[in-house]
Amino acid sequence: MRQREVHINDSDRETKPHNTGIRFGDMFKKYVESFPGKGFNQKLESMVLWLLKREDDILDKIAQLERDFKRRSAELDAIIQKKQAQIKELGDRENALVRANNDLVRVAELFENIKKNIEPLATPTNIDDIELSNK
Repeated sequence: MRQREVHINDSDRETKPHNTGIRFGDMFKKYVESFPGKGFNQKLESMVLWLLKREDDILDKIAQLERDFKRRSAELDAIIQKKQAQIKELGDRENALVRANNDLVRVAELFENIKKNIEPLATPTNIDDIELSNK
């Protein structure tokens, strides 16, 4: 982990009347040790002072990120709604095409039935039948 620059003024240091023991994991220890200072207590104090001095900036950054997230989320919601409308429209068009295709199949079947019923009437079975009908 990289060392952080922390400038601690004597006015930042307080008398230390509190003696407290804490337990922590390796990740926390490594993080605290990345701060300048002599010994763990001074490094921990440096870390806390560093964070306190940046608290307003950090909170401002979080607020900005939340605003950006809400704006982007609204933009993405609008895109999603538009895409859902397009998908619905495509589904409606597909259904219309399927219905039109089914209608065409029925019309073709009707023409085939008409053709089958007309052909025996239009085709003489015997040439003599044609001569009789002309007389």
